[in-house]
Amino acid sequence: HENEIAQSEAAHSGVFANYWMHNGLLMVGNDKMSKSLNNDISIEEWLKKYHPEVIRYLILTNHYRSHVQFDPKRYKDANKKVFQAYKSLLSAENDMDNKESSGKIYKNIMTEFESYMDADFNTVRVISLMHKIIRKINKSETKASVLSEYVKSIKSIGAVIGLFDLKPKDVLDEMKRIEILNRKLNLNEIEMLVKKRSLYRKKKEFDKADKLTEKLNNMGLKLIDTESVSYWEFEY
Repeated sequence: HENEIAQSEAAHSGVFANYWMHNGLLMVGNDKMSKSLNNDISIEEWLKKYHPEVIRYLILTNHYRSHVQFDPKRYKDANKKVFQAYKSLLSAENDMDNKESSGKIYKNIMTEFESYMDADFNTVRVISLMHKIIRKINKSETKASVLSEYVKSIKSIGAVIGLFDLKPKDVLDEMKRIEILNRKLNLNEIEMLVKKRSLYRKKKEFDKADKLTEKLNNMGLKLIDTESVSYWEFEY
């Protein structure tokens, strides 16, 4: 559009962009989201409910020219997938080593990634590729040296499309904070109950511990027990 180019180049003193692409509409049912139809939701409202990467993930799982359907269930599913991806990356960072590897796996993955981006920015295939890598990361038999190549691949792809390239612990903590606010829970109460449950388990008072487990489960929380510590996460 000549008018858009004229405004943008005047505002930025020259060429503003080399490529102009039309994206699909944001849909609510059969209608596009718009103020005139009174079916619009602001980005500020979205960010109160979801981490920014959840919104980006949902957009990128559609081809840029396709319409994006606003459906709460899709956001819930995206929230779960982003959480699981970052949980896998956090675990991988703890298990991988920095030994020199051939780099062949990384090179092959990046070649595949570039082929999808060259095919009219096919981010749908890119997201599928990233999930395939994450599934390999989650396999217990994956060698520590190979893990580093997989994680490097995710970070390199993420640096281009803006997904899964942040510090895993920071994202998981932020997602937890958002969920606590959305579910109107009290973090101090949760931590106190988990600590109390751990003490009961150490004393082998399992009936009391089980009652606290049930209470925490009713809050939508899942308890994970290891040899040294017990911790919680949200049940998505």
